[in-house]
Amino acid sequence: MEVAVALNQDAAADWLERQLTVLIDKLEGLARFRSDQCNALLGDRESHNWQGTRRHTFQREFHAQQKELRGLKQVALSLRTSVANAREQDRREHE
Repeated sequence: MEVAVALNQDAAADWLERQLTVLIDKLEGLARFRSDQCNALLGDRESHNWQGTRRHTFQREFHAQQKELRGLKQVALSLRTSVANAREQDRREHE
């Protein structure tokens, strides 16, 4: 019975690590896509696409959102590391 539980826990940990990896990749892709879109929309600092208060407001909100995406990615990375560490510790304890 104990072996079956350990195998189920290991399979669950594998699944969770894979899902976290997918989440990390998607967050990176989303941040990159948004950055590319922003650059295409605004152009460079000297661009006349947008000027003044509207541009500054947009950029401030955009950067705050990008910071949130980076934060979510860091949480996912931390969770994935925690799962991997817990699995490794469990393996060592059951050797």
